[in-house]
Amino acid sequence: MSSRRLMVAAGAMMTLLASATLSSTAVAADSTYRIFLHGFLSDGIDSYTASDSTKPQFVQTTKGTGSGDWAVVPSPNGKFMYAPGGDKKLRVYSIGADGRLTALPQATGTLSDMPVDMAFSPDGKYGYVTVGLLNSKVEVFAFQPDGTPVPVDAPKSLGSATLAMPTVSPDGRNLYVTNYGAKQVMRYALRGDGTIGGLQETESTTDLGAIFATFTPDGRHLYVANEMGADVAAFNVAADGSLTPVPGSPFKAGNLPHAMVPSHDGKYLYVPNTGSNSISAYAIQDDGVLKELPGSPFAGGPDGTAPEMAVLSPSGKVLWDADSVPADGFGLPTVALHKFDVRPDGSLVRDDSATVKTDKVFADGRGTSLIP
Repeated sequence: MSSRRLMVAAGAMMTLLASATLSSTAVAADSTYRIFLHGFLSDGIDSYTASDSTKPQFVQTTKGTGSGDWAVVPSPNGKFMYAPGGDKKLRVYSIGADGRLTALPQATGTLSDMPVDMAFSPDGKYGYVTVGLLNSKVEVFAFQPDGTPVPVDAPKSLGSATLAMPTVSPDGRNLYVTNYGAKQVMRYALRGDGTIGGLQETESTTDLGAIFATFTPDGRHLYVANEMGADVAAFNVAADGSLTPVPGSPFKAGNLPHAMVPSHDGKYLYVPNTGSNSISAYAIQDDGVLKELPGSPFAGGPDGTAPEMAVLSPSGKVLWDADSVPADGFGLPTVALHKFDVRPDGSLVRDDSATVKTDKVFADGRGTSLIP
């Protein structure tokens, strides 16, 4: 979400105007799951079925999302997919057992500004959509049984925050919002009805470009990618949700670190480096310190690959990374999916036999998801 992202966002808006978490329980490695891919500058979501031992099999492309969508995210129960679009609509799709998406036009919500990201409360009752490239706000929705989003409060102003991205604590009591331009993460209390209370604290991430705040599964540690600082800020989280910087934070990563993922047991953290064609892998120490694994960073893909977002299979034995790769011939980068086997020591081994290339354009934002 650097100047690169601002330029892309501006271009996307011009185009639009011109065209009018998983459980840590053991899961069999051969279990089938569903993967969904979207490109920021493309219309549609590609659906795949996959397992740890098989190459993803294409199911369908669901059109109608429009372009300029940074976030395409499933509900925690895996029943619905939400696509907050650059045209200020919050589109809803039902998710079939075979990975097929069915549009639910009657459930479409409305946003007040261009969306940046979306997060859910752990129980899936509420959703939080950050909107506005500048002077960002958070819009809060409750969800009806058919997936329809219903606004539950007026948009919450985040002051002068830019390109804000939300995440909810595993206990559902606090909302954390990164502030890209001010190198900050802000904490807000959440009320029982899903509405956002007052600002509780603001912590510095030290370096510019704070994005993708990510909790360990137990909620004890919070990590934030500093896109422009090429590092990861680390915080310990108290019982009340308050943050304390981890000694030694921020920890070195590659260029343009992006959407990271912790292992299901909370022992490791994987950070795709968009600008370095690599994935940094760390052992998470009990005090929150990140200790880079031997062999890290691991090569992301062939020359020109830009790793963007990592997701782990239900077993935790395979990491899938969505990347931008050079287009064949001329044109904008397209989205590809690369497979990495996860060794018992947390290290990664790339398996190029399972690579999937798509016609989706430009991997950026929370555009990749995996559902058991």
